[in-house]
Amino acid sequence: MNNLRQVALGEIVWSNDHRSTNLPAGDAGFGWLLSSGDITSYYLALSNELVSPKILACPSDSRNPAPDFRSLTANHLSYLLNLNATSYIDASIAVNGDRHISFSPAPLGQTVTLTPNLSMQWTKKIGHGDIGNIALVDGSVQKTSNRDLAATLLSPSNTVPQRLLFP
Repeated sequence: MNNLRQVALGEIVWSNDHRSTNLPAGDAGFGWLLSSGDITSYYLALSNELVSPKILACPSDSRNPAPDFRSLTANHLSYLLNLNATSYIDASIAVNGDRHISFSPAPLGQTVTLTPNLSMQWTKKIGHGDIGNIALVDGSVQKTSNRDLAATLLSPSNTVPQRLLFP
């Protein structure tokens, strides 16, 4: 939870430093990177706000952290990114979370558009069991059970379908 919280706070600092009402994911400058599925460039752009690339790997994940930002690849990342997260819509919008979610029907590719008819649950690939962590736009992190996962990711106050990018 602490690593994910540091990532979320780094995104808030980035927004403040760039005088943006958007988190980096919602910033037009990142649009071309993220639409191509380049999640690594997104986290590299946050490197000035993050203490170390080691916080981008959950200690419970089988992925090893990158030794430095120059070596960072998607294989070092444990956290998904909400491509539609903006800081001005709703503080309860998910911005990042553990990557171990399975969907039915299974989506194609690294980007998943969330819809009410999409069934989702935490997998047991990471040592959290049936619980995962979700970071919200306000910088808080919530432990979320399978029962609450869809409700946490499908915020009723946001009319824009949320798109998640997975490493």
